[in-house]
Amino acid sequence: QFEFPYYNIFDKNGVRSLANRFFLTYRAGNVDAGAIYCWLKWHAGPESQSTQADRNVFTTYDELLTHGAAYFKYTNGTVFFNTELAFLERITKRQGAGALYFESWRYMTEFGAYFGPAKISFLYTYLPGPDRRAGIRIDKQPFQQMQPFSCHNLHRAYSFLLGYEYGGGVDAFDLNGNGYINDAAVLAAKVDYAAAANLNFFGSILWAQRTSHGYGWGYIRPAQQATVTRVMNAGGTVVDDVRWSPTIAYRSNGGPTPAPSISDRDLGWEMQVGFHWGLLEQLTVRALMAYWQPGKWFNFACVDRGVPNWDVPGPGNNWGTNPGRTIDGVVGAEVVLQAEF
Repeated sequence: QFEFPYYNIFDKNGVRSLANRFFLTYRAGNVDAGAIYCWLKWHAGPESQSTQADRNVFTTYDELLTHGAAYFKYTNGTVFFNTELAFLERITKRQGAGALYFESWRYMTEFGAYFGPAKISFLYTYLPGPDRRAGIRIDKQPFQQMQPFSCHNLHRAYSFLLGYEYGGGVDAFDLNGNGYINDAAVLAAKVDYAAAANLNFFGSILWAQRTSHGYGWGYIRPAQQATVTRVMNAGGTVVDDVRWSPTIAYRSNGGPTPAPSISDRDLGWEMQVGFHWGLLEQLTVRALMAYWQPGKWFNFACVDRGVPNWDVPGPGNNWGTNPGRTIDGVVGAEVVLQAEF
């Protein structure tokens, strides 16, 4: 359930009024296929709130969710092919406030072949983004950035920086802080080579572009986050010690003068190389190095602190951005020693 406003998680009023699921799988020889379809419904009213003041302002709503997916896998030891199609539809009707609609369709395909100790893989994925018109996201969206439906594992083998570390540029992180790619069409290729039974080398390349124009100029900007701690000063008075730390903020899409939508969709390309080495039966070393060259989309999405009054974005300073600047590539590395007991 995506919203649970009930202060008491054991309140039976919060139980779904409809919760049906259908599963189907087929496995025979080289083929593995399946499908799932779910439809869920729930209601929330003022009774969900713990105080009378909150009950007085709470907006009653009903929500209907349908979710489905179908997949197909084939391998015969020489070639392999995987594909999946998934959709999510969510309709939220709020009393006196109309309805919000979300309908997201996404798909992927991965295929390749084995050549002795080598394996080559190709990946294509399509994930939709938000629908933004006249600077504002409308009430019918083909996009959901929801943690339960993140897919960082899908691109992790091909993208360490753009996806896993930078959240695709749109704050796409799951509940564990793992980044993933969203609102993008992705093409990627990967080569694995098993030099020994316990040693595998790999290299990959990935290219991606936005699938929507759902973000405005200056969407990504530096900000500060306050941490407040109650302390006692030398005079014995309790005061608030406020400390600021840098963070990344993502702008809303509305406002009196909405920024224009970013028209360039290029997210750039990424290469990575690495190895997996099983030193012992339960001791493994994994290492990789990656290089990502950000695409032109980031020239418009990221503010430039060299622009006068970048922190007061508006039409006069391109909403704090410098579209003509050059953005250097990003280099990253990871070394993991994994021991199992």
